[in-house]
Amino acid sequence: MTSHLRAHFPAEVGELDDAELARNIEAALQVATRYGLRSERDRCRFINITTLYGLEFADAPEHRWMHQMLIEPAVPDPAQRLERLCLELIERERVATQNLQARERFLRAR
Repeated sequence: MTSHLRAHFPAEVGELDDAELARNIEAALQVATRYGLRSERDRCRFINITTLYGLEFADAPEHRWMHQMLIEPAVPDPAQRLERLCLELIERERVATQNLQARERFLRAR
């Protein structure tokens, strides 16, 4: 997992040595377990999220919605809740990128 994070999230983990990174991964795995995530794939995806948004994302007011998606009682399967969260994060990133591009075009046209 450390090599995965170093390859895919160099800016986020670049300052951490291997021991610190391993501790972060272990902490993320403990949180993933509390959310009911059991498969290797789901746990990896959860670690990706914590790498981007922080281990304490659930406590941050701007990311509280993510925690709510992970505990949504209407969706009984934890893996499905995680999938829905991942899709929402991808969509929000797409919209943010689209908005940034539109703003840049607007500023260039002025």
